[in-house]
Amino acid sequence: MAIIANPYQYLGDQHQAGLDYVIQILSGGSSSSSSSSSGSTSITIDQIVQATVAYIDSVYGSSLTSVSNLELNIIITDAVVNYVNSKAGALPYNSQQKFFIFQLLEGIQDVPTYGLQSYIEDIEDNIVQSGMTSTFQNQLLMATAIGGSDFTYWKGISAKQGYYYSRVSL
Repeated sequence: MAIIANPYQYLGDQHQAGLDYVIQILSGGSSSSSSSSSGSTSITIDQIVQATVAYIDSVYGSSLTSVSNLELNIIITDAVVNYVNSKAGALPYNSQQKFFIFQLLEGIQDVPTYGLQSYIEDIEDNIVQSGMTSTFQNQLLMATAIGGSDFTYWKGISAKQGYYYSRVSL
């Protein structure tokens, strides 16, 4: 088998830094979200989007314009909505892409934590060998780079806090 190198690994690394930034904003009291009397915090999709745009602005600075921020808002909101709607099968992708997307989502639910990284790598291999055009492959490889990065990120957070989840569910 050929060794597959995901060209979007840097995206995964940026995603980890972005997670840290967004979590800090949303949990650090700098957002306007209020805690309920039970101590839980409600975070809206809009707050996640705004924190994500703030992170991207912090990385790219003044090279982004207000139009770019509007575009980012739309893209990030669309990504969140697509993820939420994916469980209902409502995705704007072709059937081959959907096959791999559902494999990734099933893995998040069903694969034990210790096997998740190799599961994602196997999906990457299958994407590259699928015969899809690079345009369709690129979208999926971005998702697997982020998925692998998320796995590493949350595994590290769990280890620091002394617990380890065997499944992730949203």
